[in-house]
Amino acid sequence: MTDMAGLGDPEAGAAYSPHIRRKRETRMRGFLQTAMRIIAERGVDGLTLQEVTSAHGISVGAIYRYFPSKDALIAELQRRIVHALSDAIAVCRDGADAWAATAGLNARTRALLRIAVAGPFYASYARDYPSEFGLIAKSLGDQHYLIEDREARRIFTVSAGNFQGLAAPLADAAEAGFLSPGNALERALILWAGLHGLAQLRKLNRLTPGLFHVETLIRQLVETLLAGWGAEPGALAEVYDLIGKHDLGACPAALFDDALS
Repeated sequence: MTDMAGLGDPEAGAAYSPHIRRKRETRMRGFLQTAMRIIAERGVDGLTLQEVTSAHGISVGAIYRYFPSKDALIAELQRRIVHALSDAIAVCRDGADAWAATAGLNARTRALLRIAVAGPFYASYARDYPSEFGLIAKSLGDQHYLIEDREARRIFTVSAGNFQGLAAPLADAAEAGFLSPGNALERALILWAGLHGLAQLRKLNRLTPGLFHVETLIRQLVETLLAGWGAEPGALAEVYDLIGKHDLGACPAALFDDALS
């Protein structure tokens, strides 16, 4: 029997020559792009390995050299999306901070801006990449949709970096006295869960326009949380005025486009 341990794992090809690794990565990306297209059209439940391989003109058995199961393929999609999300929010946050430095903003405003920019970033991510966002949302919100523990651990390892990226500016702001002392990682998880939950309401806005305006709700969430954690309301209003006026927080499209291309 063929040992499939490690297949579908990006580190599994470490023993291959650089040329073979590049060929494997190119083929894997092709499978992932096709899978993402199918998910965008018919959802996760509509994805089958047979349809993926048919689109590439190969037999189903050939894909098992890369992904031993549908779970493994979906897990790799999720891992790459979460990795791109982590990189993108870091680019967005650092870009906002660089702009703030050149604009001569004070330390408190810059510290709060590095946190608050996560709100409009997440709103734009969910709006501009609905299929990628939906795939992550389904894995978190559907109690019947579970992938194997091994695959889930690989995704969580990448997600942990995302949470740490949100926690760092929260910790910095508390250390500087702009927020009250508190567990930065717990705060990051609360902030992330709130952003993710509100971003899923976008489709409801067409039923009751204005009631589910995601950007407005996300701003209220961020301001409420930061005020509860000790930020001055006046400083928060200034931060959001700057975000809106200078279009800070937009999702860097190139990072998501490159994740599967």
